Amino acid sequence: ESLPDDLVFACCDDDDLPRLYSEVIIQASRGHEASRIVGETYDEAAGFADLVMELASTHGNQNMVVLLDMNLAYPGKTILGTDICRELRQRGFDGTIMMMSANDEPEAKRSYLMAGATSSIGKGVSDGVDGLLLQLSKAHALQMSRCRAQHIRHDPIHLRSHTPAVEWVERLKLL
Repeated sequence: ESLPDDLVFACCDDDDLPRLYSEVIIQASRGHEASRIVGETYDEAAGFADLVMELASTHGNQNMVVLLDMNLAYPGKTILGTDICRELRQRGFDGTIMMMSANDEPEAKRSYLMAGATSSIGKGVSDGVDGLLLQLSKAHALQMSRCRAQHIRHDPIHLRSHTPAVEWVERLKLL
């Protein structure tokens, strides 16, 4: 399974090499031209959640993939990716969020998931671009299935007892 074409990527990392690698990922996955890579400055990282929400309002949450560094370190200031992740989820963002970190220990991975990340990836490039694209594809498919399940649970038509079975089947086909 591969990533859909034209996904909008929003990437935030304080290091040059991961930002360059993000650009390679966007190109290799045929990402949308609106994709953005930020994090060179503290202000860019501090405004990242706003940037993601702006892109999501234009392109749709489910057409987005966020690549987010865990530790955004600037002179005298640090922003945690988990804090940005929590903020995005609290603001209603339900697109794919991949936490990127050099710490890929099980306990750290659990903390990323608890903050709302769809998945996490190590910062090593041992699997290359193809390996990362495969991980992103799996995470995006997982997040989209979560969104479909959430839609079913919260759609008021599913709460009506008189809905004919035929209509249920038709609605499921749309998912």
